[in-house]
Amino acid sequence: MYLNEKSHMLNVLHLKRNTGWVVAVLLVSVSTLAYAQEVTVRAELDTNRALIGDQLTLFLSVVKPPDLKIDFPALKDTISRKVEIISDSYSDTTYISKSRIAFGRTLVLTVFDTGFFVIPSLDFVTHQGLSTDTLHTSALHFEILSVKTDSTLHGIKSNMKAPLSMKEVLYYARRYYPFIILFVALVALMFYVVRKIRRKRGQGEATAKEIPAELPEIVALRELERLKDEKPWLHGKVKHYHIQVSETLRRYIEGRYNIMALEQTTDEILIALKSPVCKTADHSMLSGILKLADLVKFAKVIPEENENAAQVDLAAEFVRSTSQHADAGIPDADPRKTLNHHNMLTGNA
Repeated sequence: MYLNEKSHMLNVLHLKRNTGWVVAVLLVSVSTLAYAQEVTVRAELDTNRALIGDQLTLFLSVVKPPDLKIDFPALKDTISRKVEIISDSYSDTTYISKSRIAFGRTLVLTVFDTGFFVIPSLDFVTHQGLSTDTLHTSALHFEILSVKTDSTLHGIKSNMKAPLSMKEVLYYARRYYPFIILFVALVALMFYVVRKIRRKRGQGEATAKEIPAELPEIVALRELERLKDEKPWLHGKVKHYHIQVSETLRRYIEGRYNIMALEQTTDEILIALKSPVCKTADHSMLSGILKLADLVKFAKVIPEENENAAQVDLAAEFVRSTSQHADAGIPDADPRKTLNHHNMLTGNA
């Protein structure tokens, strides 16, 4: 009997101790639940659809008791990999009542991509004494659209120019008159210099016209006579000799017939000098001289000594036969006498 009463008393004491712990835990839980019910956190976007590059505004708001400490989510430059934060600011505290206050945070966001994006749930941490708790916002969804191009756009019109008024002309004339005077003086000086140069050039041309130039046949026969005296083919200059004969005849043909013989091939020259421009015998003689010169120049043909000596005589005969004196029917077409007559005209001894 005594043992049963003692055991019953121990059970009662143990139950009282456990009841005290349970009551303490329940009081803490009720206190935390009460604070949790009094705290409200919210995340909102100003729009859920925008164009690429546009700015979106994210509002974070908290309503809580004044003595409860709460930490906002730790956000720096981005919320996610493609959602960037442009600016971040906090609002002032607003007292709703003696037991509740509200304040917020505003973040300006932008996205440089298209598609659907999510702002994940954001964590707010509360501190009450030694206990902490975490509150979460709901995830937010939004869409970024691309900018549609207008295919009906037309080209950019040029700026319209207003007509220049007399008042504006007078204004600029008074403002820049030193430069205007300098410009007019420079134009007058340039006009004077150009006119003087033209006048001198005209006098020079008149003087040049008074002195007749040498006839092409005189120049050609003098050059051929020089080659005949030097006899380059006897000194191993066969190619140089034939080139000189060919070029002498080409310069003569340019002056005599006014064709660009120095820039033409042998065939082009022969076509230009066909009858009735040139007699058949003279044409055949010129053909033989020029074609042999081409063979020596390009095919490296070495003619016999008598053929080399004959080329300069044939070239001189062609010049005499086709000269202006020969066409005019003047019996004396000796180039030496013609040269003396030309010297008398020009005043050369």
